[in-house]
Amino acid sequence: MDIRPFLQDLYAPAVLVAATPAAEALVTAKNGISLVDLLRPYSSIYQLNVPVRVGEASVRVQDLRVRFYDVGSLYQPPPEPIEEHLQEVLKASAQRHARLDPSPDLLQRFMSDSPPDMRELTPWYDAYRSEFMRLLRFGDHETLDYPVACVFAIPADVVNPASHFDTLVGQLVLPPLMQQDVMYTLRDRDFPRHFVLLLDVAAGMNEKKAADNLVAIKRLYGDAHCSLLRINSGNGDRSHSGAPVDFFARYQHVCLPTGGSGEPLARPPPPPGGVGAFLTAQDLEGVAGFVRDFAGRTLLPKLEERISRLNAAITATRRGLRNRLNRFWKGSAEDRQTDRPYPWHSVEGMMRQLGDLAFLLRQYAFAESTYRLAAQDYLNDGNAKWYAGVEEMIGLCSVLGEPADPIAAVLLASDPMKYFMRAYENYSKPPAAAVAAAAAAQQQPNGGPLPPMSAATLAASRVGRMLATRVIMLCAAVQSAAGRHRAASEALMRAQSEEENARAGLLLEQSAYAMLYARPPLVRKFAFQMVLAGIRYICCGQKRIAIHAYRQVMSLYLGRRWKHIEEHLHAVLGAQCVEYGDKDRALWHFCALLDCAHRPPQQQAGNVAQFLNLLAGVRDQAAITHEGVSLVDSLPLPLVNRHDVRVLCSDTACYSGPSARAVPDATWQRMEACCTSGSNNWLTPEGGSVKQERDHEEYTMCVCGEEVGVQVEFRNPLAVKLKVANVQLICTFTPEAEAVKGQPVALPTTASAPAPSPALADGEHPLLPGSASSPVAPQPSSEYVHVHEAQLTLHPGEALVEVLRVMPRQPGWLRITGVTWTLNGVAHGRIAFDVKGRRRKRPKGDRPGQLKHYPPHRRLLFQVVPTMPRLELLADPLPPALYSGELCRVLMRIRNCGGQPLRSLALVVGHPEAVCPATDANKDRPLLDSLTDPREVVSMVKAPALQRQSLQLYKLWGGRELAPGEVLEWPLWLHPRGLGTLKLPMVWYGEPSAPRSGMRHRTLRMCGSVAVQPLLAARPTVWPSPTHLSHHLLRLGVDDSKEGERVLLQQVAAVTAPPPPQPAVGQGQGAQAGGQGGGVPFSAPVSGAVTPVPSTPTGPRPPPSGWRIALIGGPGGSAPGASPSPAAIAAQAEAADSLTRNLPLAVPLQPGESAALFLQLIAPPPRVAAAAAAAGGPGSASASAPTSVPSHTPASQPLHAAIGSAATATAGPGHGLVGVLSPPASGAATPGRLHDPAMAAMAVVQAAEAVRSLALGGGGAGPGPPTSTSGRLPTVDGSDSSLQRLNLYGPGVVAHFYRRTKRGMVATTSAAAAGAVTTPLGQRGPLLAGPGLQPQLGYAGAGPGLMPSPSFGSTSSYGTSASSGLPSGPGMPPPLGHSASLARGQSFSPATAAAAAAAAAGGPMQGMPGAPLPLGPGGMQGPPLARPSTAPGPLAPPAPGASGPGRPATPLPLADPPLDLLLLWNIPASSRTGPLQGQQRLGLCRPYDPQAARDLSGCLQAHTAPIRMLLTGPNGASSAASSAGSAGPTIRHDFRRSSLAVVPLRLMVRNNTALEARLQVEVGDGWQALDAPHSWQASTGGLGASTGPGLGPGPPSNPGSLHGSMASLGGTPNASALNMAGGMANPVSAGPTGGGGGGAGAGGGMGASGGLAITYQAGLPPCPEYAWVGATSVAVPKLEAGCEAEVALAVSVFRPGAYIITGHRCTAHFDAVGAMELQRGEPLCFRVEAAS
Repeated sequence: MDIRPFLQDLYAPAVLVAATPAAEALVTAKNGISLVDLLRPYSSIYQLNVPVRVGEASVRVQDLRVRFYDVGSLYQPPPEPIEEHLQEVLKASAQRHARLDPSPDLLQRFMSDSPPDMRELTPWYDAYRSEFMRLLRFGDHETLDYPVACVFAIPADVVNPASHFDTLVGQLVLPPLMQQDVMYTLRDRDFPRHFVLLLDVAAGMNEKKAADNLVAIKRLYGDAHCSLLRINSGNGDRSHSGAPVDFFARYQHVCLPTGGSGEPLARPPPPPGGVGAFLTAQDLEGVAGFVRDFAGRTLLPKLEERISRLNAAITATRRGLRNRLNRFWKGSAEDRQTDRPYPWHSVEGMMRQLGDLAFLLRQYAFAESTYRLAAQDYLNDGNAKWYAGVEEMIGLCSVLGEPADPIAAVLLASDPMKYFMRAYENYSKPPAAAVAAAAAAQQQPNGGPLPPMSAATLAASRVGRMLATRVIMLCAAVQSAAGRHRAASEALMRAQSEEENARAGLLLEQSAYAMLYARPPLVRKFAFQMVLAGIRYICCGQKRIAIHAYRQVMSLYLGRRWKHIEEHLHAVLGAQCVEYGDKDRALWHFCALLDCAHRPPQQQAGNVAQFLNLLAGVRDQAAITHEGVSLVDSLPLPLVNRHDVRVLCSDTACYSGPSARAVPDATWQRMEACCTSGSNNWLTPEGGSVKQERDHEEYTMCVCGEEVGVQVEFRNPLAVKLKVANVQLICTFTPEAEAVKGQPVALPTTASAPAPSPALADGEHPLLPGSASSPVAPQPSSEYVHVHEAQLTLHPGEALVEVLRVMPRQPGWLRITGVTWTLNGVAHGRIAFDVKGRRRKRPKGDRPGQLKHYPPHRRLLFQVVPTMPRLELLADPLPPALYSGELCRVLMRIRNCGGQPLRSLALVVGHPEAVCPATDANKDRPLLDSLTDPREVVSMVKAPALQRQSLQLYKLWGGRELAPGEVLEWPLWLHPRGLGTLKLPMVWYGEPSAPRSGMRHRTLRMCGSVAVQPLLAARPTVWPSPTHLSHHLLRLGVDDSKEGERVLLQQVAAVTAPPPPQPAVGQGQGAQAGGQGGGVPFSAPVSGAVTPVPSTPTGPRPPPSGWRIALIGGPGGSAPGASPSPAAIAAQAEAADSLTRNLPLAVPLQPGESAALFLQLIAPPPRVAAAAAAAGGPGSASASAPTSVPSHTPASQPLHAAIGSAATATAGPGHGLVGVLSPPASGAATPGRLHDPAMAAMAVVQAAEAVRSLALGGGGAGPGPPTSTSGRLPTVDGSDSSLQRLNLYGPGVVAHFYRRTKRGMVATTSAAAAGAVTTPLGQRGPLLAGPGLQPQLGYAGAGPGLMPSPSFGSTSSYGTSASSGLPSGPGMPPPLGHSASLARGQSFSPATAAAAAAAAAGGPMQGMPGAPLPLGPGGMQGPPLARPSTAPGPLAPPAPGASGPGRPATPLPLADPPLDLLLLWNIPASSRTGPLQGQQRLGLCRPYDPQAARDLSGCLQAHTAPIRMLLTGPNGASSAASSAGSAGPTIRHDFRRSSLAVVPLRLMVRNNTALEARLQVEVGDGWQALDAPHSWQASTGGLGASTGPGLGPGPPSNPGSLHGSMASLGGTPNASALNMAGGMANPVSAGPTGGGGGGAGAGGGMGASGGLAITYQAGLPPCPEYAWVGATSVAVPKLEAGCEAEVALAVSVFRPGAYIITGHRCTAHFDAVGAMELQRGEPLCFRVEAAS
C-alpha cells in the first residue's frame, strides 16, 4: 500500500475567508451555510498547469488542494475540549462499525495470501486519527496550517466597494497567533489578497451596479485579484437545487464548544427549504470557477513571490562572518531550554515558513534541505518543540521525496524511523516552565516539593504528548505501508504507555493487528496486546469497542487451560455486556465464571450470585444460545462425570446392596454356575450369560415395574454450598408394539420445553460438555416410564454419587441419554452421557454402540420384559463383629417382591466359615439346643467340579414355591477362624413358575462383612513322655485378649483326623499304614451330606483309634514296667474313652489374663493291636521275635507332684512349666531348645523333678479323676455344666466345620538330617495344617507373638480389622476352608508318600515356599511339605541311592494320625454393645504356635522321629529322665558276696512310621576315650547271680532271638566303653584284649545258671566300670506301624558309683521305600551303692 496520497492529503495551503456581516448573511440566511462552507467543496483543483519556481527549480503545479477557514476559527482548541470531542468521535464510530461478535476466520484470513485491510478491521481508528490530526492544527511551532492568502467578500451592490474592503480589513479580528506576531499577518502589504463581490440573485440585486463595482475594484487591486460571484439563483425549492442533500455536510466538521481548528463556535440553523435550497447548478459552477481562478491567478503567483523573498532573506541573513560568529557564540542548548515561538519575520521563523511552503507545493527535496538547516538552529537554541517539528517534517520528506519509487524501496534507502523517533522524544519533553520550576525546587536548601504547574503549563504538556502520539501514528502508518509490521508495533507500544486510555487502546489495537501482519503471524502477542487494548477501552468507557476487542481473542484463549486469562476475559465481557444491555451474552460469560474453584470463597459466592440474579428474570433459558449451543447445556455446576456412570439394573441377578455390587462379577458368575451349569450347553459362555445385541448394539434386560438406577457422580468444586433440585434422567422409550417400526415414543413435556440443542464435539469448548436430546423441563410420569426426581445438597468440595432411577411400566425398549437438574432453583442444566468403552477391533456397524464395547454396567440401552419374580433381603443378617472361633447363628429373611411365584430355591455360600443347616426347625431355639439337636445337620448338594473346592450348594424347600409377598426365614451358622474382615458372599437362586425368554432364572446376590476380633489364643508346647514311647506331654497356654471379655473354658476335646489309607508299595510288599477306626468322630460326607458313621462292633469293642487326652494327675496311667495284654488295653480304653477324648473344664479368664493346661497326649493304638484286642487273641508278633507291644500303653505314674494342678491360672504366659528339655544327640523327638539359657536350665530342672516324681512316686499321690472333692464336675461362677458335656463329635454344624480329613504326618530319615542344609533354630517355616483343617491366608501381617502372614498373595475374604487394629492375635491358628477367590489362601499339608518320593528324588515341590524348613529338636530339619491334595497317592518306588549322607532326605509317613484340640469357651452374657449384648456366646479355639508357625499336629510332627528308643532299668530308671540331667535311682548291691553286679535293662523301641520296618539293635560300640597306658583284668562267675536289695532278677532271655554268639563276630569279645559319672576327673579308657576268651553269650543266654568266666580290661588307676553282658546284637525281623518291640539287655558293674550307660543303637530298614534310619540311644543314669 502506498502511503503517499494519504500524507499529501493531510497538508494543503490554508486560505482565510473574511466577509462582512451583510455578505455572510446573503449565504447563510437562504442556504444555512457559511461562505467557507460554500467554497470547501471545490477546494481540490485539477489541471491547473501553473508554473511555479521554488529555489533553483521551476515546476508546473497541475493539482492543488486549498483549505478555506474563517478568520475567527484560526486557532488551536484547548486540550480538554479536544479529548471530549475525540471520545465522542470514537464512540460514534465504534457504534457504527464495532461488532459484538468476533470476526469470522480472522486467523485464516491473515494466514492467506491476501490478508484483510487494516481500515476494514478498525475503521474507528481512521476516524479518530483524522479528527485527532485536525484538532492539532494551528500550533505555534509549525506554519503548515498558517494562511497563505485571504479572500475578502462584500455584497455586490454596495456603494464605494473599496471603502467597504478597507473597513473590513481594518475591523477584522486577527487570529491569536497573528496577534502574537507568530503567524504571517494579513495586514502586511505583501500578504496575498483576493476581493469578491457577492451577487444575490434572489434578493434582486442590480447586476449593472455589481458590474460597475467590479470594474472599480479591478482598477484598484488588479484584474487578477477581483471576482464577481453569483449566488442564490434558485427559488428556495429543494427539488430545483443543484446541490445534493449531504453535499456540504461532508465538508463540515463538528464544532467544539470553544471553537477553533477552522470551525466556528456554532453553525447556522438550516433554512425551511433545506441546506443549499437557493443554490442552483449554475451557482455552484460559478463557485468552482472562482476557486480555480483564485488559485491560478492569485494564490500560486503570490506563493512563488513569497518563497523567493524568504529564500533571499534567509540567504542574506546567514551569509558573512558576522552571522556565523553570532551563531557560534550562542553556545550549545544543554544549559538552556525554551519553548517560545519564533516571530514570523525572524530567521528561524522564515526558515520554517520556507520549508513549509516548499512542502505544500510538493518540493520535498528543497523543503528537506531547509528543514535540516533550521533543525540545527532549533537544536542549538534548545527549542525542543520546534526541533521536533522539523524532524517530523524531515521524516515525511524522506518518505515523499521520490514519488516514482515504491515506498519500501524509499525506506530501504533512507529509513525515516530515526527522524520520527527524534521528533517523538522531543515532543515528549516537559515544557520549559515545568523544567524551570523543577530546577528552582531543587536549588532550595531543603529541596521542597515541586510547585503546582499552571494551567498553561499543563495544557502545553498535554499538547506535547498529543504531538508525540501524532508522530507515532504517522510513523506506524509509514512502517506498515512498507511491510515493517514489527517496527510499527514497537513504535505503537512505546507510545501507548504514556497516553490516555482511549488513544492507548487504539495504539494497542493497531499494534496487535500488526503482529498478525507479520510473517509468521504472532498470534499470542496479538491476543495479549488486544486484551490490553480492551482494558484501556474499558477504562475510558468505550464499552462496545472493548467487547469487540475481547471477543476477537476469546477463541484463542479458551481451551488452553489458562484459567486466569479465561476468567479475566469472561469477567470483563460479562460486566461490559451487562452495562451495554446485552443480557444474553452476559449470561454466557457469567456462566463460564462459575468454574472458579481456585478463587477465594467470597469471590466464588459473588460469581454464583451474579449469574443467578441475572438469570432469575429469564423464562426460556434454553432459547439463550451461543454458537448453536444452548445455555442449559453449558452450565458447569455441579460437575457431572458423564464419562463414568454405572448402571444398577437387576436383570437375572439382583443385588442386596452396594457391598454386593462391589464384588467382582467373575465371583458371582462362578457361584451362579453351581446352580445353572446343568441347564447350559457348550454353546453358553462361562457364567451362563448370552450375548445380547439389538441392531448391532449391546443391551441389558430389565423387568417391568422394577427400577433401573444409574450412578452419577456430582461434585461441587466450589467453597459455596449448592442446592441441586429436580435431578432426573433423560430417557426415551419405545413400546414393544412400536419396536418393529423403530419410532421412540416422545414422552409428554411442558409447553415451554424448547427443542433440543445440537451436540457439540469434544474439544471445541471446555465449558460446553455436550448436549442432550431432551427438553430441559422435568419429564412427568406417563403410562410408559416413571422418572424419579432427586434433591441434592452439595457442601463445599463434596463429591456425591447419586443413584438416579427410572421405572419402566410397560414392555419395550428404554434408552437413557443424560441427566438434567436445576441449580439453586433458578438455573437449569443438562448433560449427555458419554460412556467410555473399549474400542472394538472389528466393529459390525457404524453405530456408537458398535464402535466400542461396553460392559453390562455401562450399557444404557435396556429391553424391558414383563413381570418376573424377585428376591429381596429384608435386613442384613450378619452381626457387625464376632470373635475369632465363635459359633454364631443368624437368621436370613428373604421375600419375593416380584409378581410371580418362585420355585427351585437354592443357596450358594461362597465361604467355608458359613454353613446352612438342612432344616429351619431350630431357628428360634437357643444355641446349645440347636447344637445338640440331631436334626441340625448340614446337607450339601454336590457342586460342579470347578466350583466344588470352595463353594457350598444347598437345595432348600424342595417342591415348594415362594409366593409373591411371602417371606422365607432360614438360619445360617457362622464360625470365623481368622482375624480382620470376613466377607461372606451368598447367592439365592430361584426359577419363575412361568419362565420368560432370555430370563429363565433369577438370583439374589448378597455380600456381608463381619469384623472378626481376637479373643483367645492357645499356644502349645509339646515334648515326648519320659516314660512311654507313644505318649506326649502338652502345656497349653491360653491367653485372653486385653480387648476381650470374661471367658469360661468349658471343655477340651481331642479331634483325630482319620489318616488316609496307605496303598501297597512295590509288588504288594509292605503293609497298610493307617485306616479309619471307630474312634473317628466324624467322616467325610457321602452324596454331599455329612452324617455320623456309627460303630457296629461284632465282638469286643476295640480300643479307640483316636488320640486320647488326660490331665496331668488324672486317670489313664499304669506302671512303666508292666506290659498289659491287648484285652486289658481294650478294657481300660473302653472304660476311659469318654474321659480321654473330652475333658470338662471350668477355667475363668479375665481380659488380659492367661491360663496353662497340662495334658498328656496318648497316641492311638496301631491297627494290628486293635484288631488283636477285638479278636481276643494274641498279637501278630512271632514267638521267636522280641516282644512287640502296642504303643498306647498308659503311664504307670502320673506327673502330679512337680507339675501341680491341671489348670493353673497365671499372671502371664511366661509362668508355669514352659521350659523344654534338651534334645538327645540322636535326634529323638523332644521339645526344641529355648533361646534363654536360664529358662532352659529351669525347664531341665522342672522336667527332671517331674521324671523323678514319676519314677520314684510309688505310694505317693495316686491318680484321681478331674472332679472336685464332692465328686461333681468342676464349676465356677458362670460355667455351664451342659457345655462341659457337649458332644463335639456328633453330627451337625461343628462336625461340618471340622469334617475335612488331614494328610498324614511325615518324618525325615537321619540320612536327610546328615546331608541337609540346616537353618538357625527358631526360624519360621511354612505353615502347617491341623487335623482335618487347612491353613488359610488373609492375615495382613504379623507382629511379635502373632501368626505370620504367608506370602501367598492378597485375598478378598479377610482384610485388616478396623476394630482390633491387628491382623491376627497371639497364637491364632490358621482357619479352615479355602476358596480360590474368597477364602484366605491355599491349603498346605504334610507330604504324601508320592510327594515324599519326589522330594527324595531331589525335585522341587510345587506351591511350596522356597525357604528352608525350620530346625527341629536337636538340629534335625523339619519335615518337608508337599502339594495340597485331597486323596493320598500311591507310594513311589524307591529310587536307587535315594537316601544316605549328602543325599536328599526321605520323608516317611507317621503312624499316628494328625491331632487337634478344640477348646470350647463360653461367654454367659456378652457385655459388648451390639445385637449380641447380653446373650450367650460360644466358640472353639485351636492350639497354634505362632513362633514356629505350627499347629498341634505340626508340633507333634516336629518332635517325632521315625524310630524312638527308651532304655529303662530297675527302680524306674529311664534314659529319657537321664538325658534331662537326673542322677537316676539308686541300686544297692553287696559286693562282698559277689564282685560283679549284673543290672538287667529293658530297651523299648517304637516304629513311629506308617510303614513296616525291620530293626537291628546293637550295643557296645567301642571305647569313648583314648586308650589307657595301663590295664587290669577281673573275672566273675555267672551273670544274674547278684541278689542285692534293689536289684531284681533280670528279664527272661530269648536266645532264639540273638544273632549267634560272640564267636560269630570274629572271635573278639565286643566289650563296651567304660564311662565314669563321678570319682575321677579324667576317666581312663580301656580296650578289648583280643584273644580267644569266651565272650558274652558264648555259653548260652543271659539266663544260664552256670558260671562263665569273662575277662575285662580297663585303664589304671582303677575307676568304676561297667560292661555289656548278654546279647549285643538283636534283630527284629518285622515291626508293624505304630508298634513297639522290647529287647532285654544287661550290664555288669563291680564297684559302687554313678554310671551313665551308653553305646546302644538301633538301625531301622524300611524296605517299602528303601530308607534306613539309625538311632542312637539316650544315656541311662543310675547309682550303685554297696549294701551294708
